Amino acid sequence: MTALADVSTTPTAFDTKIVIYLEGEDDVEVFKVRWFADETNLEFLFVGGTQNQGGCQRVIDVVNGNAQVITTPAHGLDAFDPQNLQDSAPKFGLVDRDTLFFRKPRHEEVFFEADDDEFYRKYAAVQPFGSNVRTLRRWEMENYLIAHARIVSMALQDHPGRDSPYASYNEEKMADALLGHAHTLIPVVAANLALHAHEKGALDDNDKFGVNQRDRQGMEAAIDDRLASEFANDNSLRGDIDTHVAAIEQFDDVSHPSAARWERLSRIIDGKRMLARLSNRLKEAKDFRLMLARYIKQEGLIDPEFRDHIAYFRRLAAQGSGATGASVA
Repeated sequence: MTALADVSTTPTAFDTKIVIYLEGEDDVEVFKVRWFADETNLEFLFVGGTQNQGGCQRVIDVVNGNAQVITTPAHGLDAFDPQNLQDSAPKFGLVDRDTLFFRKPRHEEVFFEADDDEFYRKYAAVQPFGSNVRTLRRWEMENYLIAHARIVSMALQDHPGRDSPYASYNEEKMADALLGHAHTLIPVVAANLALHAHEKGALDDNDKFGVNQRDRQGMEAAIDDRLASEFANDNSLRGDIDTHVAAIEQFDDVSHPSAARWERLSRIIDGKRMLARLSNRLKEAKDFRLMLARYIKQEGLIDPEFRDHIAYFRRLAAQGSGATGASVA
């Protein structure tokens, strides 16, 4: 796989319809409806199933021909229509960055690489999920929705739940607030990574642990209490948590302005958990999510990474690559 910066496409690449499978149905709503509705010969589809059935693994398996697509829709979104799919359409997939850590074998060196160019170089060297599946450079889709402090500020000012304390924040003040939330969450993210690697589950299963903790000190105390009660004698676990904290914090370059610092650090923060903190005082979290997507489109801030992925997939399709005829259940 070539680095994204080297990817180009040809006029004939757009003549071939491609299908890109995504982990979540909410992701399809953002990509298909909000961001890329004007793209021709391109279909974004939910891979099907539930969170317990493994979104990332199912994308990898379906694209590589090792699993069937589950067609049960959620939220009423018509994300998958087997009659209109065209069995001959080349199949590709996008998975979250956290897949590099949470799926065996783990690729921690790639996962924790803070430099984008090095991230793509290392990823290309291993191609862990095959050439037809690519990994996002941020933790998950939610991270792209909150990567720009200006967009978060605009959405919070416009959101009906205006009891948010951030409703009047400008870009830099919002970035400072986002950095504060992120640094409060870093111990949770690190602990969950370590717990998963030690096959001990997670601090929670609903992205809510520590949502109401106001600062880093309180978060660390809450985590220490949990670890002391359940894993009191596991010194290697605590050592790995400290290692992961340091690896995450390298993404934050304090020499840059707050908005630029946040844009970088947001690559490696649990996006759903971060969004849960921001949405904690809002009445409709999903509406807020879609509002962020709308402002990103409106302001021309859709990450160029996505068009690079699409261009790469189109080029493979034009060359005759891409899984075809994926079975449907």
